[in-house]
Amino acid sequence: MGSYRFTDEGVVARDVTFVEEGRLVTPSLGWKYARRLDMRPAPLPGAFEGFDFSLGTVLTREEALRTAPRVVVVHSTMGLHTQDAVRAEYSVLAPQGVLHEDGVSRGRVGCTLNGSFFADLASPDLAFVRFEGFKSPGLLLQVELS
Repeated sequence: MGSYRFTDEGVVARDVTFVEEGRLVTPSLGWKYARRLDMRPAPLPGAFEGFDFSLGTVLTREEALRTAPRVVVVHSTMGLHTQDAVRAEYSVLAPQGVLHEDGVSRGRVGCTLNGSFFADLASPDLAFVRFEGFKSPGLLLQVELS
């Protein structure tokens, strides 16, 4: 578990439950949107290690690769930190994805991921994926690739 005293915006750290039983109970608000909505800002950790995930469906990497004929494994993206966390829409570069077809690795591909994180979280196809050596799980999402 990561720790921090305050966020990069100066919001003091505290325990926050964002989603409970599939329902958003605390929106991710920095100072800007907290003021606009007359709400208390929510301290987001600077790294995922500060999050505690209560998991639903959890797949192994091998199980995740069998969920569709074509799967791109993306371990990191460029520009995710610049996306609007309140609206939750994203369009990020993933220059080093790995394409798998019918479970066979076909090599490196670059792509752009587009979508809405709120829609992703509401999807019945959402699952978490455990990757060996990583504390935080990955997400199995169906997204538009370009």
